[in-house]
Amino acid sequence: MNQLQRPAPIAFNSRTYYASGTNPKYFYADVRVGGRRTKRALHRDVWEAHHGTPVPAGYQVHHVDRNPFNNDPANLSIKLTGKHLSDHLRERWQDPVYAEKARQNLAGAAQKATAWHKSSASHETHVAAGKQSWEGRQPVDASCLNCGGAYKTFFPGKSRFCHVNCHHQYKDRTKAYFESRTCGHCGVSYETRRASKAKTCSMSCAAKLREANRQKR
Repeated sequence: MNQLQRPAPIAFNSRTYYASGTNPKYFYADVRVGGRRTKRALHRDVWEAHHGTPVPAGYQVHHVDRNPFNNDPANLSIKLTGKHLSDHLRERWQDPVYAEKARQNLAGAAQKATAWHKSSASHETHVAAGKQSWEGRQPVDASCLNCGGAYKTFFPGKSRFCHVNCHHQYKDRTKAYFESRTCGHCGVSYETRRASKAKTCSMSCAAKLREANRQKR
């Protein structure tokens, strides 16, 4: 839409709202708040003037009839931001032309992303970001869940043990990672770690099971 086709400005509450340069369906007024320039949306200001209260945090003003030129207070409601955006996106995807163009754009972006992540520039960027994320980090005090000893860790939200040995001792003591199985030779129920490949309750039963399997061959 060129300049001659742009909608005429709209006056409301002593402010003049102009059609957006990127999306001329919406109107904005330039205002200064605390000495800083910002923009006020017409549909938002109409809703606030009609209800006598600011739009609640986390909400956006929605045009009920989907016509952004209809800023009558009866046509304006508020929706949670996430709900508002997802509803409009779902409507756009129902348009076959939009859906096909979006799929092409996504496919092209995926190809470019794959190529970039394989490049040396990507490697250097990730290395630099990793180093930057560690700048200024300091270990914090923690208490071992198994032995109660004090230790320091960079990951207080994840670390629970002062050493891998304490982790194993805790698992054995609490049997947190154990499960019940039936011995493949004698049929007795026994407990073992879930990660174990054991099929028998003892080494003796394991030897007898191997012998029995050998004789069957």
